[in-house]
Amino acid sequence: ILYGPGARKRWSMTERSGSSLRRSRCHFHLGPSRIDWDGRTLVAHIDERCVPLPRRMRGTIRVIPQVLTEHSLVLDHQRRHRWHPIAPLARVEVDFPGLGTHWAGHGYLDSNDGKEALADGFSGWDWTRVRLDSGECAVRYEAREHRREAHRLAQVRQRTRGVGVGPRQRPAQMRLGVAGGELDDAGEGGAGVRV
Repeated sequence: ILYGPGARKRWSMTERSGSSLRRSRCHFHLGPSRIDWDGRTLVAHIDERCVPLPRRMRGTIRVIPQVLTEHSLVLDHQRRHRWHPIAPLARVEVDFPGLGTHWAGHGYLDSNDGKEALADGFSGWDWTRVRLDSGECAVRYEAREHRREAHRLAQVRQRTRGVGVGPRQRPAQMRLGVAGGELDDAGEGGAGVRV
């Protein structure tokens, strides 16, 4: 869903076969759309059709990380699901000229992966990310596995002061830890992290 001026929404969802997929370490192509990573910026080049009223959805979404995490964390006790807050602090630039949608602001990029669908392993999950007045970012992720108590997976605070990403700089790297000692990357107790 792409939100535009005046609460205007555009929707696009096209199912494609495996033959329309090509990927490499820094590129992901799916049909006419693609995502490229140059070591500093993730750029999604979108070229799709809106539904239910057909209209071209063509433009770019740029995610410019200020901080990158080094690894993902296990979400559940059976170790079937992982969460990777790839860029908890980022600048996002959206440009869809044909739809009149242009904006830039603070953003966030993460991913989940696993051996089964998220809904099969969890009754729910909550996460929040906020950019603080101090220039730090706070991320909190809680998971509710079926037939288990909710547990806090991570609570992370990251500073951005002095971390600038210019045209020749790579984003800062950071390690991610676990709050509350419930579950860490190795499935053992951990400690909160402040970077």
